[in-house]
Amino acid sequence: MLLVFAGNVAKLLTSSDSARKTRTRAARLREALGVKTEDFSTIRRARNFFEHFDERLDKCIGETGGLVVHRLIDDHEPTSITLDDGQSFTPKFMQLLNTSTWELSLYDEHFSLPDVLRLLQEVQMKVKEVLRKQGVPGYEAVP
Repeated sequence: MLLVFAGNVAKLLTSSDSARKTRTRAARLREALGVKTEDFSTIRRARNFFEHFDERLDKCIGETGGLVVHRLIDDHEPTSITLDDGQSFTPKFMQLLNTSTWELSLYDEHFSLPDVLRLLQEVQMKVKEVLRKQGVPGYEAVP
């Protein structure tokens, strides 16, 4: 869910769309908040993994020999997996959440969820500051 919300923020603040209106809106929001486009490149790549999962699946199945693991949540990234019949494989993970580091591995890319969260918190603070300066009710300065 974190990546879904982060992806929505990235969609608002950056534009992969060629439509001028979308690019203009994104640039205006970034300027108002003082954020940079490149800050969202990691989030966009992670979001694209989920949005284009079928393409990644085709690539993984077509290029990977051995064991492909669709999804795993564990406290480490296993370097080998032994099946019941005794065969050992070096696994290739489509999705792996390492709960000790909170790193998400999607195919061959690794994403730090704490870094994503920090970026979202920075954007949230900037949005609150802009709303406070504009006098939006609920965002007044606390005495």
